[in-house]
Amino acid sequence: MGGFQALQWAVSYPDFMDFLVLLVTTFKVRGLNYAIFEYMNQIIKTDLGYEKGLYDPRFRCLALMFMYFYGYSREYYNRLDNSKLRDAMIKAGEEGMEVDANDIIWRNNAAMKFNLEDQLEDVKADTLIVGINQDQYFPPDSDIIPLSRRIKNSKIIIYDSICGHLGVNELEKIEDEFKEFLEPYMLRGGL
Repeated sequence: MGGFQALQWAVSYPDFMDFLVLLVTTFKVRGLNYAIFEYMNQIIKTDLGYEKGLYDPRFRCLALMFMYFYGYSREYYNRLDNSKLRDAMIKAGEEGMEVDANDIIWRNNAAMKFNLEDQLEDVKADTLIVGINQDQYFPPDSDIIPLSRRIKNSKIIIYDSICGHLGVNELEKIEDEFKEFLEPYMLRGGL
């Protein structure tokens, strides 16, 4: 959701940003992402104690196990043997048991309402948009490329990562392109 926030700042305060870097994000939540967030909310709300504030952690566990299915690429999951996949799912779910159920629902609700489509022409900052070919949340064809087309003079970098959406942790793959984009700001003392 960090990309959502950065893009929101760019449209809300266009004169206060010199440059903008958007990593694996979109301008409008729809389709599969909307369905994932709604499904997670419904899992949590199925808990009979939810309305009374008595949350059964198993429902949060299931919700975050479901989200885990999309973080990495399909190739990543297919390379894991079933026991390792199951262990990773359980770990993701257990981590979710530490998160407040309402926090998950509020974040999901905010994401489901995210839509800056009609405000993208307000972006004035030099913009670099970074996508990952194997990202299941924000695939280049449906999210990254259309976002780039809607922001004037934006630059786009798309790279490969078996880690899918979480390949954002492999930015060293595009280190040279990043440096080239940021160089004018470093020379001005902006970084």
